[in-house]
Amino acid sequence: MKKLIFLFSIISLSVWMNIDYADAQTQEQVNNRVDLEKRKSLQNPDKAIVIILSNTQWTGAVADSNGDVISKGGDGVQSFMFDCGRNGIFTVEFAMLSPEGQLDVGVIQNGVLIDQADTTTKFGGVSLTDKCYHPAGSSSSGGSSGGGCLIATASYGSELAPQVQQLRELRDNKLLQTESGTNFMNGFNEFYYSFSPLIADYERENSLFKEVVKLAITPMISSLSILNHVDLETDTEVISYGISLILLNVGMYVGVPVAVLVGIRKSKKYS
Repeated sequence: MKKLIFLFSIISLSVWMNIDYADAQTQEQVNNRVDLEKRKSLQNPDKAIVIILSNTQWTGAVADSNGDVISKGGDGVQSFMFDCGRNGIFTVEFAMLSPEGQLDVGVIQNGVLIDQADTTTKFGGVSLTDKCYHPAGSSSSGGSSGGGCLIATASYGSELAPQVQQLRELRDNKLLQTESGTNFMNGFNEFYYSFSPLIADYERENSLFKEVVKLAITPMISSLSILNHVDLETDTEVISYGISLILLNVGMYVGVPVAVLVGIRKSKKYS
């Protein structure tokens, strides 16, 4: 892949978007723009969309899956497409041209926000390197383990929610770094995406159902956060921690309710 060249050096950051756009953008406007770009990306499955959400001037470039470099500059909110073919890898780097302001960059493909980063530091920049995403069943699918957590996104209202970001970080930074973790994600995705779109759609239609699902998945997400604080460098570690978390969740979702019911029955019996 060709090396990106910039007018100045930037500091790479790896934090997730979760900022307030003050007068420039409301969170609703940001979410609406992201949703618009998602719908647009569904019509171009072999391309990805870079969306820049900023309130100042910026410059940067994208090295696409073919190694071609696309340079862009401007201000405010803009978006553009680049080639993101089967199993391709892309690099995105952008920086602010002013000492004040904020810069958020996201990459969307096939209706999924596959990567994002932000900065509010002086002359700050963001840097992303990731795999192109093709969901199972698409004509260009190469069996990628990427994808969005549809149920959690619908429950917490945005792909920018900390809980959704936590799941994405766990997948990309932990599970996909080992063979057993990658195999698990491939199998899990085939199962998960067979029903998750229906549940996510119903969550958006029914606020009560949404709150019930959020209440149900919050303990599981909290337990998964353990994996972000342990080493998962070998297949053995992935399997060991995976089994431990499965047992923990079985205890929370099955053991605790059963224990409560048994306790209630005993209390009634002796009352």
